[in-house]
Amino acid sequence: MIPRPIESIAGTDVENLIEQGRVEDRTIEYKSVLPSGADGEKVPWLLKPCCSFGNTDGGDLIFGIRAEEGIPREIVGILNAGREGVQISIQQIVQAGIEPQIRGVRIRVVAVSDTKDVLIVRVPRSWTAPHRVKHNGRFYARSGSGAYELDVPQLRQTFLGTDSIVERIRAFRADRIATVGSDHVPYPIRDGARVILHLVPMRGFAEGASVARTEYSTVRERLCPAGIGGGGDFRINFDGFLVAAGLGEGRCRGYTQLFRNGALEFVHVYSLRLPLAYEMRLVENLRNGLSVLRTLGFEPPIYVMLTLSEVRGYDLEFESAGIELHLIDRDVLALPETEVSSYDLDIPSAMKSQFDLVWNAVGLNGSPNFDEAGKWLRQQGR
Repeated sequence: MIPRPIESIAGTDVENLIEQGRVEDRTIEYKSVLPSGADGEKVPWLLKPCCSFGNTDGGDLIFGIRAEEGIPREIVGILNAGREGVQISIQQIVQAGIEPQIRGVRIRVVAVSDTKDVLIVRVPRSWTAPHRVKHNGRFYARSGSGAYELDVPQLRQTFLGTDSIVERIRAFRADRIATVGSDHVPYPIRDGARVILHLVPMRGFAEGASVARTEYSTVRERLCPAGIGGGGDFRINFDGFLVAAGLGEGRCRGYTQLFRNGALEFVHVYSLRLPLAYEMRLVENLRNGLSVLRTLGFEPPIYVMLTLSEVRGYDLEFESAGIELHLIDRDVLALPETEVSSYDLDIPSAMKSQFDLVWNAVGLNGSPNFDEAGKWLRQQGR
């Protein structure tokens, strides 16, 4: 892979591949021309290498470079007429030709002359592997010598690896729920119901990614829990970086913990009823949390998990003629996780099913913050 963000790659970076003799390997492959429209050519020239990158460590597939035995010899380029159409076509072929889709595939066209370009298809490592090529039903991975087909034992190991990551994320959540419920928290919190929102990037658990301490200052303001005033405390701690808000008498009304592996924990304490606006605050926390993870370089998938702890006997603030709400009948409401596959999402819609379940717990069909068509009413100023 060219060691630069794809949007920053320039013609000199392409020329360096030739000058340095950058051999095809686990993360880079060259093609002299684009694949034709025939399915038989799309597989070996485009889908097979893209599938293999996604199932391994990610990589760059570069069109417009002639290679001999894996060694780049010449920049031949591809005609730049209709370059936008070519990009769209390549993107569509990759999306339609590999299942499940590999998220985050990006394409860049780099001009190498007045009439010719080099086209780079960057495929990230996928955390939803294994992927297969639809046309032939085969799964591919990569080694130092290029793409190869996965056999049954290798496939089984890949499936188990993905399942293991998800299970570790769920175990992390369970541990944190117990920790917050027992008051073993990074900052003393007030008594009351605890609304806990976790954002967990899969990459943080898959490869042990770590947030550098120098990056804390770039995201600290976005870590402030939404809807809590009364001053704040920002500090580095053993787990990473902590922001506590609503301070008084040595306790806080909420905090955000950024863990070193990128996981985020937002906690907000409510002493009486859960207000109708608590969903709005969660939406804002999720929006800020996703912005933080994007800044820190954590690509989706990201698991979003909502938990209400210490809520037995609580109800929600809602008054409507003829409707009687019940009290929550258990200590913990652990809602099913939501997988965020793209940063471009409608956040209230992504959370609606979880919000509805909380209202089900008090006897209502769904959240009154949405209209009958499922539209978020807060956007209308209500």
